[in-house]
Amino acid sequence: MTDVFVSYAHEDAAVADALAVALAADGWSVWIDRTGLAEGTQFDEEIEAAIGQATVVIVLWSEASVKSRWVRAEAAFALDRGKLVPVVIDQALPPLQFLHVHNVELGGWDGRADDARFQVLQRALRRRLTTDPGAASPPPLAPGAGDESVLRTGLSGMDRALVSMGLRFPGAGQEDQFLERLSEGVYRATQGGLLLAIAVMAVYSATDSMAGVSNALITRVRFMLLIPILIAAFLMSRTNLSRRRWRIAVPAYLATAVGVGLVMIYFIATKSAFGVNLAVPTMNIMVMFGIVALIPVPARTTFCLSLPILALYVVYLGLFARLSFETDAAYAINVVVAFFLCVTASYLRERELRRTFVADLALSDNVATLREAVLRLGSDKGANDGAERSRRELRRSS
Repeated sequence: MTDVFVSYAHEDAAVADALAVALAADGWSVWIDRTGLAEGTQFDEEIEAAIGQATVVIVLWSEASVKSRWVRAEAAFALDRGKLVPVVIDQALPPLQFLHVHNVELGGWDGRADDARFQVLQRALRRRLTTDPGAASPPPLAPGAGDESVLRTGLSGMDRALVSMGLRFPGAGQEDQFLERLSEGVYRATQGGLLLAIAVMAVYSATDSMAGVSNALITRVRFMLLIPILIAAFLMSRTNLSRRRWRIAVPAYLATAVGVGLVMIYFIATKSAFGVNLAVPTMNIMVMFGIVALIPVPARTTFCLSLPILALYVVYLGLFARLSFETDAAYAINVVVAFFLCVTASYLRERELRRTFVADLALSDNVATLREAVLRLGSDKGANDGAERSRRELRRSS
């Protein structure tokens, strides 16, 4: 077993070497590819085995390493096994998947062991190497499964309900791993949704103006209020703070887009040539449900975003509709069906993603265990062959 594995981009080799020397001086065993890889071996298999045998994996994040496919893969492999200790050595922002893990700041470090920032890393390593968090942990449970004692004592009533529906893992660590694995795709999809909303709003404004069905008030609301709000939300989504707080930012941006859509529907229905008689609000509400269903957020977030849309539509029918009961009921039924389809699609997608997550982790653990076993067998065979050669040489000499 190795105490520390160091992952880095080759542009940062000088920092990695200095760190390895400093850690070795503290008495810890350090694996670094510049000295740990043997000639003629499959380096990817050997690196994977080295990470599996290490107690702690230090990843040096820099402008170069955040662009390195290998460093990101090694960091993800270590994160899944609870071994990751990220160290930032310049102004780079770690990839979104790793922003929730506390970083040790080591920018500009000159290799001195008495540097206060290096001592912070030392204390972190002492805690990790003493408690051995890298020890093998039980595999994650499938969605909807779990020890009943854990469900009774470790989770709130709402969380227990989510576990029973397959929308949460019993363990907090497993749940965090799943959400972080989804984070990059969810964030990009949210940014794409904001851009799509901006484009749709601009196209609607242009076509309505050319068709003569939009008045000056609606045009001003669109170009002076709604589109600027969406642009501001998109620009905020590109900030580092927003990416770090993505679990709050993503629902906030989606809620902003939904709110803008509802305001626009109100103005279309009450201030333009269109009205509820042409079912324009109903059509737009159903389109909004479709867009919300496409964003791969957790099903509970989809439900929380969709329910206010449904409620406001019902209020709108009661306050502004001037149609017969049968017509109102027909519109309402269409919207309710769209609501349930939206939530159901999100629910089924999340359950499938969670099952895939469990299967991927189990497969990764099995592959890592098998490779470690093969490497041990190869090492034992090499040792036995060496011992046999030594005995033969002794017999010849005697």
